[in-house]
Amino acid sequence: MKLLILFVICLRNSLNWKKVLCPAPAIHTFCKVIIVYQKIFKHITIIVVMDNHKDIILGISKQLKEILDSSEQAMYIYLDDTNKVCNEKFASMLGYKSKEEWANVKTSFPEAFVSEKSQKYLIESFRRAMEKNVGSNIKITWKKKSGDLVDTNVILVPIAYEDHLMALHFIS
Repeated sequence: MKLLILFVICLRNSLNWKKVLCPAPAIHTFCKVIIVYQKIFKHITIIVVMDNHKDIILGISKQLKEILDSSEQAMYIYLDDTNKVCNEKFASMLGYKSKEEWANVKTSFPEAFVSEKSQKYLIESFRRAMEKNVGSNIKITWKKKSGDLVDTNVILVPIAYEDHLMALHFIS
């Protein structure tokens, strides 16, 4: 998930507006920084605005429709736990009847789809993609709907759509 955070620092009667886009994993770090600055500056106002992620994931899926539909590889795009899209190959690989059924799983992505031993690798690769704009090539073991496991290689790359960073994954 990406949050749009606006904050105002009032210092010596001047207003400095800052617009900061933060991926959800970084929001906790950002809040710690704000708490530190609160000790230094007397007045800080934080306004948090949630973007419409459904429109974002719909827009990127339309833009990449041809690739999603025709790729020989399983693929998915992850914005947050409830806003994600995959192709039929990925849904089928995990034992779902359709990509819509897979997308409707609203629990934590790593808990729902990734084996316990692979969760930290996928999460760390996602974090690096969002914070440093770097891709990764990692081995991930997925959890199928049935509970069975499937070993794969994953190429994870950061992509942007309307100022929102998300991750595009190719699985083989």
